[in-house]
Amino acid sequence: MPFDEICALAQPRHYRKGQMLVGSRAPVRSVLFVEKGTIAATVPIEDGEAVEVFVMGREGVTGGWSG
Repeated sequence: MPFDEICALAQPRHYRKGQMLVGSRAPVRSVLFVEKGTIAATVPIEDGEAVEVFVMGREGVTGGWSG
């Protein structure tokens, strides 16, 4: 499917800072294209803290998954 057809089907959505988009091991039901801001994936560690594993924004991805 050409990109312009995909964009025609897209539905704009707005999220709050800190809002979880997909939970751990939950099925992925949609694809997100970031227009503004960034999305970060975090993984919980032993002491209750979380480690950021990647950040995705309009320009692309940085971190472990970018390779």
